Amino acid sequence: ATDYIYTVPPGVERVVLVRDPLMILTSWWVLEEINRHAGLLNQNGIKVGHLFYLHDSATLAESYRIIEDEFVPLPVDQMRKWLEHNVQYISGFVQKWATSPGPGTRVLRYEDIPAYITAFFDRPGMALDAIETEALTRLKTDRLAHFSIRRDPFKAPIAQVVETLQKHEDLLHEAVAQIRDKDESGLL
Repeated sequence: ATDYIYTVPPGVERVVLVRDPLMILTSWWVLEEINRHAGLLNQNGIKVGHLFYLHDSATLAESYRIIEDEFVPLPVDQMRKWLEHNVQYISGFVQKWATSPGPGTRVLRYEDIPAYITAFFDRPGMALDAIETEALTRLKTDRLAHFSIRRDPFKAPIAQVVETLQKHEDLLHEAVAQIRDKDESGLL
């Protein structure tokens, strides 16, 4: 199916989020490993869908422990195939959404999320009631204050995933180079 580009209605802004490709790939690999172990987690009463949507820290910790105990490395050819697929996906996404963003579209770097959210709600003419103002204050002080950018792309909550990422660091860097070679946006 084709990903339709709709016209942005007046007063609405389309935000296209762009992140360093190495960070994308290593983050997605952690999710891939969690998903690959979904059957094991399900046997232990943990539904991956709930895990992905709720991000409950206790459930995440238990999931990581279970995966850690039962981890079986994926063969390198499957990692290569996964990387090839995601190089195409990321390259296509950036080409479509970030190379020539249309009217009403803002391309936003991942690192700039807190500043964007703050500026979005601090616009002149934004009429918020007391409850909305309190919620926004909590967002700025609590959530955005705890927004942290992962500095080490090879850090993960599961030791075997870290080992896998480090073992295949050269493949990941090759994939990043391919993505950057295809990038016409200048953002990667």
